Amino acid sequence: MSERTGPPLFFSGGGDVKWFRKDTPQENMAIITLLHETLSKLTHSEKISIAEIGGRALGDGYEIALACDLRFASTGKYRIDLPEVKPGLLPAAGDTQRLASLIGPAGALEFLIAGTSVAAEEALRLGLVTRLFSDEELTGQTLAFAKRMALAATRAIGQIKRSIYDGFCSHLPAERRNAALLFASEDLTERLTAFIER
Repeated sequence: MSERTGPPLFFSGGGDVKWFRKDTPQENMAIITLLHETLSKLTHSEKISIAEIGGRALGDGYEIALACDLRFASTGKYRIDLPEVKPGLLPAAGDTQRLASLIGPAGALEFLIAGTSVAAEEALRLGLVTRLFSDEELTGQTLAFAKRMALAATRAIGQIKRSIYDGFCSHLPAERRNAALLFASEDLTERLTAFIER
């Protein structure tokens, strides 16, 4: 399974923070719960999922890529970031747990609280993407790897994934609770408005 890139230099712009301002905390939490349930299906699938990142991966877009088992990206002049901290949110699609698993708790903390973006080469160095290919090679290399995985022992892959990801979903309720606290905070509307209007 491969999640494909968008137009050149763009993978996904993520969600619209205006949604969080107009929805109630309960509606926002329903979205977070649905995201957890949906993206956890990738984690529990016996198949390997690959995100093909050919351009900017921002917020929710990169959150979907993080939920994939592997992230193949192109070299180029684009950025990857999770800027949710800037308007006073946290990336709550399982990212606090996925990032801590990928780059360690300190690396995840630094990346998430800084809200900064990184170039493709830095993303590879940090472990935010799995492999880098030229723009011309990206799709071919991704499809070739996906074809090899399609011929592999699916049951064995499923058991390997379970062994690696075992316990991951048990941490998601804590992430939901922390997101709920932010959605219920009195200053969130002000922070979102300031972020949108800047």
